[in-house]
Amino acid sequence: MVTLRARFVLDDCRRALEMLEDEEDEHRWRVLWVAAVVLLRTVGDVLHKVDSRGNPRLAVQAATAFDRWKQRAYGDDIFQDFIKKERDKVVHLYELNVYDSDTIAVAADSGSADLLGGNLYRPIVDGVWEGEDARDVLQAAIDWWDRELAVIEDQVLRH
Repeated sequence: MVTLRARFVLDDCRRALEMLEDEEDEHRWRVLWVAAVVLLRTVGDVLHKVDSRGNPRLAVQAATAFDRWKQRAYGDDIFQDFIKKERDKVVHLYELNVYDSDTIAVAADSGSADLLGGNLYRPIVDGVWEGEDARDVLQAAIDWWDRELAVIEDQVLRH
């Protein structure tokens, strides 16, 4: 079995998540978050533009999967509502959909929110995963990619 180059990108997503778990410096955290979000979307780009090149069976399976993800045909909301949406916000607007630690600390001190400071809790600001810790959503996206790549790999091997 050929290892998809997209899996190397996915492994880098995992490393970025590991670093985010321990990072307390706000600037470093932001850079790691941007990297992780961009890497998530890059998994699909590499699958389509690199792994599919020269492999017609893989190209067909990847194209079929992309069509399904775009149409949200089988509960693939995480692709549109997180992987694509978050990357687009970061790349095109440099907006992060995650509260920073300063915002969390101010909200907690004012009593206007029941949020924890520091790196313990980094909630998503809005959207489908509003209030969820950003790293939990990132992990869910990594798990989703892992399952999707496994399905594509299996389809290519069976055909």
